[in-house]
Formats: sequence, C-alpha cells, structure tokens
Amino acid sequence: NPQVIVGANTSYAYYVHEGTDPHTIRPKKSKLLRFVYNGRVIYVEKVSHPGQEEQPFLSKNLRKVIR
Repeated sequence: NPQVIVGANTSYAYYVHEGTDPHTIRPKKSKLLRFVYNGRVIYVEKVSHPGQEEQPFLSKNLRKVIR
C-alpha cells in the first residue's frame, strides 16, 4: 500500500488548521508586548485576540492526493 504524509513544520500550523477561540495574548519573556500599528510602535500588557477561523489546508491537500 502506498503511503502519503501530509504535514506542516511550524509550531502554529495546528492553530491555523483547526482555528482558535477568542483568547488573550500576554508576553512570555518580558512585561510588555511590542508591535507596530499604523506606523507607530505600541507597547501593551496584553492583547485580546478575536480568534482564528479554521483553515484546513492539511485536510484539503490530503483529499487531493487521495483522489
């Protein structure tokens, strides 16, 4: 029987594939998060992420290979 391996080599692939519920993002190694918004550098203690809709790219590609 032929074998097919479909995967991703990133730490966040599962969350993109399956989606996420709304959640809070907090810094792990410092007291503040830093990001650029509208050309300005912003520092905050936390961010409320609205969640991620699932993007099942692994399942879609597996179905293509199986056909």
